[in-house]
Amino acid sequence: MRHAEVAAAIQKLTKRKYTSSLTRVELHLLDVASNTQALKFHIATGLGVVTGGNGAGKSTLLRALRAFDQSTVGDWPDYLRSVEISGESNGTAWKALASRNDGLLDQGITITGDHPKVTWMDPSLESERVRARLGLDSNFKDLLEGFDPARLDQAWVDHTSRLLRRQYDYIEVVEFDGEDDSVMPWFKVSSHGSTYDTLSMGRGELSAIHLVWRLSRISKGEIVVIDEPEANLATYSQSKLKDLLAYISTKGDTQFIVATHAPDFYLGLLGDCVTVAEALPVRAARGPMSSRAAARALGVPARPSLVAVAEDAAAGALLDAIIHAVDPAIQDSVQLCHATDGESQLARMENELVTVGGAPKIRIIPVFDGDQRKRGQSSDRLYLPGDLAPEQNIRSVLTRMLPVLRDDSLREAGVSHPQTFRMKISQLDGSDHHDWFVELSQEFGSYAVLSAVLVNLCMKDKDFALDAGDLVRRIRALA
Repeated sequence: MRHAEVAAAIQKLTKRKYTSSLTRVELHLLDVASNTQALKFHIATGLGVVTGGNGAGKSTLLRALRAFDQSTVGDWPDYLRSVEISGESNGTAWKALASRNDGLLDQGITITGDHPKVTWMDPSLESERVRARLGLDSNFKDLLEGFDPARLDQAWVDHTSRLLRRQYDYIEVVEFDGEDDSVMPWFKVSSHGSTYDTLSMGRGELSAIHLVWRLSRISKGEIVVIDEPEANLATYSQSKLKDLLAYISTKGDTQFIVATHAPDFYLGLLGDCVTVAEALPVRAARGPMSSRAAARALGVPARPSLVAVAEDAAAGALLDAIIHAVDPAIQDSVQLCHATDGESQLARMENELVTVGGAPKIRIIPVFDGDQRKRGQSSDRLYLPGDLAPEQNIRSVLTRMLPVLRDDSLREAGVSHPQTFRMKISQLDGSDHHDWFVELSQEFGSYAVLSAVLVNLCMKDKDFALDAGDLVRRIRALA
């Protein structure tokens, strides 16, 4: 799974049509006066995230959803009386209701419509249960002798290597029956010449491998609910787990609903994908909202690792649009600024800025306009696409493309009225490229909106796309 595939998967999450989806959960809870209150969660398709503080209701939500996988309400809190879920499957609506009576399912689960399979996972809890059982059995090796080990497919091994930043040669698994008729896995892995098994793994490694094993067993169209999959994982692995689930979701037609405490898991996801649960002053679920809005709502500060400085406001807006078009997952790692004195200020910053106290915690890099580029000469400098001033280059590319672009393509790029757009471009013919950009931005309301439209269109041009891809690749390597 290459980085370009991850970036493409994250962009597709909000656009893909899924065979099955779960978009609404309604919990019926008893308050202190024994009155029933409804708590409604609206869930994003693709990769829907539920987050919030401790005691906000995330675990209650996931325990409720567990009933639709394992037909049990045994771990429901006393105040949870029933849950109703709904969504779409194969283009038609469905809903299901589970209620309790003295700790048992009351009259089973009532289903209306084509109800998709719901699979519940808690990799940290499940993997520790397996280890506890094997650790207490002094003869566990005799138990395993009755089963033939199987190796995970290389693709899943590669996913694990990327997730844990450790190269695995193979991952073997023996599946045996648990006490509750569940399937329990025992793992043996080889990495860098060392071979070890479940009992020798750290908690984070074991939990991650257990999760990958379970993901390898899901089928197309399932709704997969995962409780805190980032538990015990390093920050790096939390971010890579998001990438893995996005990739599996778009490739395998699978909706994931994930409860998490970790902003590193969801920051970088596009669209309104995060639902925030709150306990005070009253129980509530807000969203879905953007990953940035969710992080702000929980008081999580932005944590960029790189500051990229463009020559002016227009160049800065175009740089932001290029990053969003090529690899939106790195946007939260990059703070964009623009100079007030153009190229000369960037050159001074490049030559005169000195880091004090060792390696920089936040890197500051200038991004020059394309007209400063000298093709054929090796340079560590970063440049916007093309060999012209950015507005001039965008205009040149658009002039070549516009006669052959269909109105549908313009609308997909964000142009609401294609004919008006074409007329405006024609009216601005012959104007200075700076004036061209400023006047055209007035039609869209801001540099940012115009830049997003123009970059979306210019990404259809091979040379522009190559330069943009190279720029973002180098920014990613520095971030």
